Amino acid sequence: MASHARKYHQAALVYLGYGLVYWGGGLYLIEAGVSGRSGSAWLVIGALFVLLFPPLIWRGFKWFTRILAALVALRVLGLVRVIFRDDGATVPLPWGGQVPMVYGAAVFLLVALATCFMLARAGWDLGTRKTPTEAT
Repeated sequence: MASHARKYHQAALVYLGYGLVYWGGGLYLIEAGVSGRSGSAWLVIGALFVLLFPPLIWRGFKWFTRILAALVALRVLGLVRVIFRDDGATVPLPWGGQVPMVYGAAVFLLVALATCFMLARAGWDLGTRKTPTEAT
């Protein structure tokens, strides 16, 4: 079993990966003209998420990690909605061609699910069994 501190460290690293994937994916969608968001706003917001949140998780801020897990869970629900409401939209690939947006949403769903799990595991200390001497 992973120690409590180690769970936060693992969750921070997974969240860093999540942040980088979302940051890069969002910037690509803006560049491709698929998203209506501003590139500079997304760059700043993404940088804050990637630079500020992992250190806070790493330090073991329980309620911050729990709230972040809940927010990522909402993102998971949003991605599920995108998948089930597939309207046939496509995203251009950098090397040419196109891919259905639902495929990209499925990949991002897997990343968000893993992140949500790791944040919840740390924030609620899931999977840690206490020995009888620790329980008293």
